[in-house]
Formats: sequence, structure tokens, C-alpha cells
Amino acid sequence: MNGKKLLSLLLACCLAVGFLAACSDNQAEVNTPVSTAGTDEIEMPSYKIGIISHTNSGGCWERILDAAEYMAGELNCTVSAAVGSSADAILTGVENFIASGVDGLIIMNDGGVTSRLVDLCADAGVYLVFSDCGLDAIDEDDYSTYADNEYYLGHVAHDEYADSYACAVDMIANGAENFVIFGLPSGISSNFDKRAVGAMDAITDAGLTYVEARGYAMAELANNLMSQYPDTDAIFSFVTTPDSFNVVEMAAKYGGQTQISAYMVGDVSYEFDVGFLTHVSVGSEARIQLAFSLLYNGLRGDRVSTDDGTPAEIVFPHLWITSGEDFERFYNATTGGNHAYSIDEMKQLIKAFNADASAEDYQSLADAFSAADGWLSDQHS
Repeated sequence: MNGKKLLSLLLACCLAVGFLAACSDNQAEVNTPVSTAGTDEIEMPSYKIGIISHTNSGGCWERILDAAEYMAGELNCTVSAAVGSSADAILTGVENFIASGVDGLIIMNDGGVTSRLVDLCADAGVYLVFSDCGLDAIDEDDYSTYADNEYYLGHVAHDEYADSYACAVDMIANGAENFVIFGLPSGISSNFDKRAVGAMDAITDAGLTYVEARGYAMAELANNLMSQYPDTDAIFSFVTTPDSFNVVEMAAKYGGQTQISAYMVGDVSYEFDVGFLTHVSVGSEARIQLAFSLLYNGLRGDRVSTDDGTPAEIVFPHLWITSGEDFERFYNATTGGNHAYSIDEMKQLIKAFNADASAEDYQSLADAFSAADGWLSDQHS
């Protein structure tokens, strides 16, 4: 070998050694989260996911769908949604989704036909989870008939009764004595009914009384409410309250004097600022992420089960927002590309990324959401 070739070979070797050393140094500086370790080696099959909800409009729904699409985008899935506001509509929606070839479903309104939905999906080989359907789904007499069905992957539930009871108790602690229960008539939704009854029981347990203002023409009811019940100092509303009231007029006359609750709201920063709203329930946009991860586990063959082999039944309480400052923190954390949980947090619940993920991990995360020093407290920092 002549001198030039030998020199070229030596230079090439030196460059190679230097490049490898630099790579080694850079890798040593990377702090890879546990949840994403080895992600590049994990196969990410594509799944088609369907969502059935009682609505497809409003700010709350937009946050829910955005959270689901975020999960889908990070996990190589696609998402589509449909409305099911009654038992028949839900069953039809499931049938349509099955015909379209979905791999799994997230059902946010069970319509009281939970076991039929499980049977329908199982017959078609489609996996399903429930989210936001209330605890009654796991208290039904026929729960044992589908709890072991391989296609049923669990439920991220909330206790509507207990959550509304807690809201009314807080209103009473803040001085409320004369309550109006406001919303739609009974029998339309089991969730609505449980919200109303929870508040009613809290009021009567405190030795107080209430009147009901419930009907389909909620705007008309709202317009006449304070003239009909002038002593009212608390309105427990179990619907999207700002849609029914003249917020500006109500706040001008009664802001700071009357406590008012609301569910399924959009951006109500203004309603808090002017003193119209005092209690707002949130949590659906977080539950959908846990439900999505339960479904994704099952689709990969990694069903998350409890010790007795039944699927995970996660109790995920509402979070009551009671100040404009806290609502702003909540809203900023769940909109504009932000979500209740990051994908790294969710991967801790997915066995493909964390083999030790368990139902207990889901429950711990759910418990922290509404805790005084939990999720919302973390948003302060």
C-alpha cells in the first residue's frame, strides 16, 4: 500500500472513531421518559375507533373530541363520532359503526341498554369501552352476564349522584338556603335524574327545601325563575346553564347573591367574571383519554383487568371549578393543543409501553383529578 492510501485509511478511521464518540456523548445527555423507552421498536398498528355521544356540539364536546383525536394521532389510530341521544339511536349508531368496519368503540351514552350493546359488539368482533355513562352500568342486574365478555374492556365512570350531592353541600356551606333545581324533565336521561336527586338529597339532609323548575322550554323557565321564586339564592342546574339564561341581565341583578351551577360548558370565563356562575363540573375531556387507552390496550390484546379477571371499572369523579382563576387554568390546560394528560402520561397506562400498567394505576390517576391537591393544583405550576 502506498503512502497516500495509508494516510487516507488512517484519516477515515480517526473520523469514524470521533463520530462514534460524539454520538455516545449525545446519547448520554438524553433523558428519555420511562413511558417512551423503546417506542421506536414497538409496532403501531392502525385501528379505526368510533365514538358515540349524546351530543356533537358545544365547547365541552369539542374538548372531548380533540382529546380523542390527540390520542388517536399519537397511537396511529383514526377517530369518527356519531350522536346517540336515545337507546334506539345508540343501537343504530353502533350498528352503523360496525358496518363501517371499526375496530373498537367508545360509548359515552349507554341509554340503559349496556348488555345489548356488549352483545352487539361481541357478535361483530368489535371491542368497546364506556366513558361518562355513570356507575349504574356496573350496578345493573345483568352486569355479570357481560363482565367476562372478551370484547367488553371496561368503563371510566362517574358517580353523578355523589358529585351533585357534593356540589349542593358546597353551596350550602357558602350560605345557600333557598334552592331551585333547574333542568330538563325527569326520565330523559338517567345521568340528569341522578344529578337532580343527588342535589335534592343534600338539600333535604341539611334540613332545607327546594323547588323544581324543569321542562323542555328551559329558556322560558329561566326568564321567569327569579320573579316566580324571588328568595332564590342557589340554582342547582344540571344542564349547560348559560344556554338558557340571559347571562348579562342575571349577573347584573343577582351576581354575587345567587350561586349557580352548570355542566358540559364551553368557555365560561366571562360567566365567572361577572358572577353568573359559581360551580362548573368538568372531567369528560379527561375521562375520554383513559377510556381510549383502555380500548387501545384491548385492541392490542392487553386487556386491563382487576384481580378477579373482570375489566377495569374506573370511578372518575367530576371536578368542580368554583372560581374564574381556576377555570382559566383548566381551560388553558385542555384547549389550544393542550390536553388533560400528555401522551407520555397515557403511555404509562398502555401495556405496550409499560408492561406493569394496571387497573390500580388508572384509578390512582382518576382519584387525583378531583383531589384538592391533584390535577388542577398541578396546573398552577
